[in-house]
Amino acid sequence: MDKSYYENLITSEYRLQPHFMAWVDAGIDALNDMQNTAENIIQAFHIDSAIGVQLDVLGVILGCSRIINFEPSDGSSQTLDDDSYRLLLKAKIVKNQWDGKITSLYTMWADLFPDTELLLIDNQDMSMNVLIIGNFSALEKDFISHGYIIPKPEGVRINFATISTAIFSYGYDNDVMAGYGSQWINSTVL
Repeated sequence: MDKSYYENLITSEYRLQPHFMAWVDAGIDALNDMQNTAENIIQAFHIDSAIGVQLDVLGVILGCSRIINFEPSDGSSQTLDDDSYRLLLKAKIVKNQWDGKITSLYTMWADLFPDTELLLIDNQDMSMNVLIIGNFSALEKDFISHGYIIPKPEGVRINFATISTAIFSYGYDNDVMAGYGSQWINSTVL
């Protein structure tokens, strides 16, 4: 808030009175402090910049605990660090906002995991198959296999999720494509 704008609104009779101007400035400063605090609260609780207790508050709002109910395969703690918890909270937001359509889930997945691919196959028998292509940490794989990441409609069962670190191909062996000589596909039953 610009002080000069409000100071110029004061009539000339009071503009030269130092006590009155100090009183006006104190009021403007208090309003500036309130505005800055409101802006800082918004920034502090933004999911991409929140840390520690702020993430815990967001977790309470979303209904997602920092403590997971399985033992991570990489030996890490069941109490998540901020980055892992942030991923879990974003996944919970996706689950809460998902309208049940496969096409909208692809868009949300691309926002959550930009360097990966997701393929959902509706089996038309209240089940779906999931194919995920990309590089994931052990904890992210655990999140997927324990149902923390992929949203599903109520009553629909995920038959299996396939997490692939590379697409099968001849003559290539890198992070994206691999042939017979490498472990290129891992399957996890949900």
